Amino acid sequence: MRKRLVVIVNLVAMALCLALWQGGEKAWAAEINVLPYYAANNVKVGDYWTYTYDTPIGVPDFTVNVTMVTSGPFTGDYRLGDYEIIGRGTDWRILNWDATGITIYETALEGVLSPPLKINAMQPLDELVNVPVYGSLVYDPVNYWYYEKLSSSLTVPAGTFNDLLLNFVFDEHYGPNSANAYFGLDPVAVPYAVTEANWIAAGVGEIQTAEIDAETGDLVSLYQLKATNVPLPPSLVLLGSSFLGLMGWRKLSVS
Repeated sequence: MRKRLVVIVNLVAMALCLALWQGGEKAWAAEINVLPYYAANNVKVGDYWTYTYDTPIGVPDFTVNVTMVTSGPFTGDYRLGDYEIIGRGTDWRILNWDATGITIYETALEGVLSPPLKINAMQPLDELVNVPVYGSLVYDPVNYWYYEKLSSSLTVPAGTFNDLLLNFVFDEHYGPNSANAYFGLDPVAVPYAVTEANWIAAGVGEIQTAEIDAETGDLVSLYQLKATNVPLPPSLVLLGSSFLGLMGWRKLSVS
C-alpha cells in the first residue's frame, strides 16, 4: 500500500512555502536559508504558478495564485491555491512569513491548525531529520525528510534552472526502495523509503514534484512548472542533466 506525503507539506512546497520542517539537526550540520528558494521576500498578491502533469498523461493543468485574506480570523494573511492533486482533490493554504520562517494557519484538507505550524528558515543539509509535527496531521503521517543542494540543472516546460534544492520525504513504514538507489541515498544513513521528491529553484519556487510509491519506488505522478509571472533566472541552458536522469528513472519498472 502506497504511503504518500502529508498534503500540507506537498502543497506548501509552492514558490513561497516549502521550507523544510525544523528539528533535530546536529550543531555541526551544514545549514541553508531556504526562504530565497521560494521567493518569500518577493511574493506578492497576484503572483501565480501554472503546473502541468507529465505523469499520468491527460491530467489537466492547474494554477496556484496568491491572494489576500480579507475577512475572518486570518485577515491580512495570504491564501495560496488552488492545487489540484491526484487522489486528494482541491487544496489551498493560509499562511504568512517573515525572516525567521513561514507560519501556516489553515489548509483546505487539514482545516485550522492549532497551534499554527512554524517552519524555520534555516534548515540542515544532507541530513535525515525527524519531524514529530508530521504525526499530528490528518493525512498519512510521515516523519522524516532530507534536503540537499544540487549541482546539476533541471529542465521543465518553463525553462532550465540551475540553482536548485532537492527535498526528499520518507515513509518510515518501508525500507529503502529503488528511488533511494536512483538518487544515491546511503541505505544506512537513510533507512526509509522515498515517497516524494521536490525540486525547488532559487527565486522561483517549486518547479517539479514527483510522488513515489514508497513500497516499490515506482513513479506515481509528476508535475512541472509550465508558466509563472515570477521573474525567471536570466541564464538558461539548453538541457538539464537532472531531467535526462529523471526520464530514465521514470521509465524503469521496479519492484
